[in-house]
Amino acid sequence: MKKKKKSAKIGSKKRNAAGLTPNQATFLEAFEQIGEIEPAFKAVGLDRTQHYKTWRYETAYAEAFKKAQELFEEYDKENVAAEIRKRSYGWTEEVVEEEAEAVVVEGNVQMVPKKVKRKKVRKFSTPCLLWRGNQYFGNPARLEVVGKDGGPLKISVEAAREIHEAVTNGKNGDE
Repeated sequence: MKKKKKSAKIGSKKRNAAGLTPNQATFLEAFEQIGEIEPAFKAVGLDRTQHYKTWRYETAYAEAFKKAQELFEEYDKENVAAEIRKRSYGWTEEVVEEEAEAVVVEGNVQMVPKKVKRKKVRKFSTPCLLWRGNQYFGNPARLEVVGKDGGPLKISVEAAREIHEAVTNGKNGDE
């Protein structure tokens, strides 16, 4: 018969200066970096079943958990902001282009490298660039059309239908 493996619980007896058990402190450190309960418990090898009960009834743990959530959110915002900056301003990647020549060797066709070219390419993320532009310049998808001297635009119903049809069908009028 197999022995049942004891799983560590989050509410064991020894407490640190903040009023947390070693398991609680270990979990909260992992949670600050991961930001999700289940993966944080898995990362430190603890049982999550006691978390909600402990959170509900132990003030010190509840306060420490709230602080860990705030720290993760702050950390996450900084990382997201840095990634958006990187993607909107672009980054450089090295691209390797190889030219090969087909050669027949003992009745088999083999590709033999002829020339290798390395170059740096600047890449951007269009959605991030648009989002960043939206922050500074307003909604880039908004287009205001006005008539003469900024007044109302006068258009016939037929012309409005043609414009609507062209926009919804993806035609640009150059055809």
